[in-house]
Amino acid sequence: MFVVLSICLLWTAVPPSTNPDSKINREFLDVAIPVINIERAETGRVWFHCDDDKLQLLDSIPARSLRLVALKSTEISPLRLDKQSSHPNTESTVVESLCHNWKTLYASLNAWAMCGNIHPRPDESPTFSLTCQKWDTFVDPTISTSGLANEMAKALSRKFGWSRVRKSQRASYRFHALLYDSQVILELVTFERPLRVDELPKPGFKRIESFAVVKTADIQPDEFVLDPMCGRATFLVEAATLWPSARYQGVDSSDDQLQNAKENCRAAHVPIFLVEGDACHLAHLPDASVDKIVTCPPFGRQFKKESTFLYNDLLKEWNRVLKVSGRMVILIDVSNSEALTDAVQNAGCGVEFQRLPFRLGKIQTTILIITKKKRKKPFPVGTFEWEHGEQTGRALWTSLREKALPSLKPYTLSQLLRQSQTIP
Repeated sequence: MFVVLSICLLWTAVPPSTNPDSKINREFLDVAIPVINIERAETGRVWFHCDDDKLQLLDSIPARSLRLVALKSTEISPLRLDKQSSHPNTESTVVESLCHNWKTLYASLNAWAMCGNIHPRPDESPTFSLTCQKWDTFVDPTISTSGLANEMAKALSRKFGWSRVRKSQRASYRFHALLYDSQVILELVTFERPLRVDELPKPGFKRIESFAVVKTADIQPDEFVLDPMCGRATFLVEAATLWPSARYQGVDSSDDQLQNAKENCRAAHVPIFLVEGDACHLAHLPDASVDKIVTCPPFGRQFKKESTFLYNDLLKEWNRVLKVSGRMVILIDVSNSEALTDAVQNAGCGVEFQRLPFRLGKIQTTILIITKKKRKKPFPVGTFEWEHGEQTGRALWTSLREKALPSLKPYTLSQLLRQSQTIP
């Protein structure tokens, strides 16, 4: 379909961390160096070439995604700041510069297919999505990302007859325009993780703290996992991303929060059953029906200390639905942890372990492991058994989370895997 053979293609990799000096990025480069020829490594991008005989090894690289550089514009001059000047580099002229030679794009589409991706069939209508990002170092502040994306989309549609769709839809091709230094670079996503790992459209808890909570729950295949105060469902989305073979349910009394949770579930392509209800009265759940509970009850400015009787009602009900062999993992601020611990005792269950405090924004927080077995204070306080190695705290959590995420897949395969995830 696309036959151009004589162009040396440039690739970009999106590394695991935005910190180029992080340990997880060094580990990423250690794996990548035997496979690819790195041109330069910078914050957010690694630029490289890859020999044809090593294309089949690209999926072993622990990057967030790998992209072919499909088009590059000519150099853009910095904007002159005097009011007399008329700056020629509008979005349309930049796109014209970008598209002056389509051969690189044809070659990229060939290599894209060589990496296991599948072009649309002749009877299908090809589609594409196109997003745009401006780097801090981009020289021309007059160019807008939305304007450039729209002009680039028009050019692709005119050239190939493709239809543009939203990023959330399943497009035949996915492009990303990068406004970088003095150039505009059009990337063609070639490999990516089959489950979305970028920030959720309705962010709640950060993915790293969510990972620490759900990792501590030790979720097993076919277990039923509940968040009875799910809010925007960030705990459950994280758990379903990393342990998709379990069953997940979120309960919240706020319809607005449940709508936010639905958006997050759709963006992450994970099946989570959401229920509007009262966390103190889970009438739809029978006794001893839940394997794991992962949640965060109200604390801080959301919660008044004189209202701590709510913890008694919550723990009593959660203990009712929890199986004898089950486990609760609860994130709470340090100032409210004693009240929660008292409620655990009153409910007839026990705190098995408390993690050393860590900072969540400006608040000191901790994570409690609670089981059906009643025990007297004191209980162990320290780090979790899965926290071992040279790193500590968030650095370790980030490294472990990155290793737990699904491996790279060709773009079209990862799209199919996402499509198979349905939201009830």
